[in-house]
Amino acid sequence: MEDEYFRDLRHWLALPREVVESLDPVEDEQMLLPIPVPRRPVD
Repeated sequence: MEDEYFRDLRHWLALPREVVESLDPVEDEQMLLPIPVPRRPVD
């Protein structure tokens, strides 16, 4: 389980900076999730 978490984390950190910067700020409860959820674009 831990190995999976860190593998996912490494993959997540490898995303382009603009993708990471487009994410919502991490809330306290979201710290428990292995991968943050990107917000959807609003037209």
